[in-house]
Amino acid sequence: MTLKTRPLSNAVGTEILGFDMAAPVSDEMIEELKQHWAETGLLLFKNQKLTPEQQIAFARRFGPSAPTPGVTRYLLDGYPELFVIANRDAEGNLLETRETARQWHSDHSFKIKPSTGSLLYCRKMPPVGGNTMYANMNQAYDALSDGMKELIENLMAVHDVDNVKDMKNRAPRTPEERASTPPIAHRMVITHPVTGRKALYVSEMFTDYIEGMTKEESATILNYLFQHSVRPEFTYRHQWDIDDVLMWDNRVVMHFAPRDYDPNDPAPDNWRYMLRATIDPWDDENAFPEQEYSYKVTLG
Repeated sequence: MTLKTRPLSNAVGTEILGFDMAAPVSDEMIEELKQHWAETGLLLFKNQKLTPEQQIAFARRFGPSAPTPGVTRYLLDGYPELFVIANRDAEGNLLETRETARQWHSDHSFKIKPSTGSLLYCRKMPPVGGNTMYANMNQAYDALSDGMKELIENLMAVHDVDNVKDMKNRAPRTPEERASTPPIAHRMVITHPVTGRKALYVSEMFTDYIEGMTKEESATILNYLFQHSVRPEFTYRHQWDIDDVLMWDNRVVMHFAPRDYDPNDPAPDNWRYMLRATIDPWDDENAFPEQEYSYKVTLG
């Protein structure tokens, strides 16, 4: 059976039409989904009705799933593989993750083996706003000049979760949380293992500096790449409906949640509640690309 699809935008994404993620899915269909995922970076499934168990089970068809490191306090009770992104809870209490993803980033780039993908399920959404934007890092790389490509081809950049601006608005991380996510160096240009296409791998949220350069020297290059990579022609903005599921490939897609609604508004319908499963790399042929070139950074 061939999947029915439609493009989400010229930049990134495919909508999978008439698909029930809770129903049995053959291995052949999963392979077809993986191909669309690799080629367009983002899959949309509408009108899904998933239990936490079903969301986790579907994510596991694409690779191992695991808790988000360093922020264990935000995991769904009883389901450590699901990360809660919400402005409040059912009683109306404000949650620390209400300002999550206010910078462009790729999930878990601060890990020695970054997550291959993410699967985000919309359970509640305010009447206006609460959107998420996505950027195609293949296209961003392709549009660079030959000179810039040559400059960054073999450079390493340091990714650090403590670089996140939003962390300054949250309770301090515990020593155990900090120890679980030391700074990590990754190539600034990676190659997708399925498509063979090169992609930029830097983000304003997690990338701190370029190895071998001072932070001041790094800033000139990195700030240019941060702005270049999210030019409008490389992006797609998703207006969520309740029961939407978006699944993206962290190797070639960044995302960002603009503050297009007031997360502190106590109105009963002003509730943005999402559950995210992250897909870790396999230890074999599906490992994150260029993994052998990533390593922990020694601070001294």
